[in-house]
Amino acid sequence: MNRLLISAAIPLVALVAAPFAVAEEAMTPERFREIVAKPADAAPPAEFAKLPGADWKKTKVTITCVYADGRNFSETVIQTGKYVGGAYSVSSCYSDAYKTSLHCIGAYDAKTGRYKSWNLVGDTLVEGSTRFDFAKKTCVTTSTYTQGEDRFAESSHGAYADDIFIDTCIIVKNGKPEMTRTVIATPIR
Repeated sequence: MNRLLISAAIPLVALVAAPFAVAEEAMTPERFREIVAKPADAAPPAEFAKLPGADWKKTKVTITCVYADGRNFSETVIQTGKYVGGAYSVSSCYSDAYKTSLHCIGAYDAKTGRYKSWNLVGDTLVEGSTRFDFAKKTCVTTSTYTQGEDRFAESSHGAYADDIFIDTCIIVKNGKPEMTRTVIATPIR
């Protein structure tokens, strides 16, 4: 269950992903930790103003998970955001349920026209890819990863307005539905 909660940050961080080309250097667990530890930029670039959620420095995020076996889980966290190195957004929160800090990094990939996001679970790096339809104020995020012997695929669909982001994600584990995760995020002003 830990991995599934952590990935809830993927869709939200895509909202505040940096509009710059992703560095050519591949993301690794070590590089992920270095980026998360960097201080925030003094100010975001002007291009951030056109992105949804770009001014959300502090966000209330409610994550609700409904498992295929009938179990339910819900947690509300306060997520903070910063921009790092002129190329990345970093979203962070503390989970009371798991007693740990969770981080997600986002960046814009100019080659694909998609926003990329990364979560680190132990030493497993999970990458997501998001495409926005800015006219319709919607987004679609996909991610596949392996954790131990298990293979996961996630597909989420989100919609947003100025002060809310709602995303529903279907998670498949080893080819079978595992859970539906809903994320509702609102800025704290």
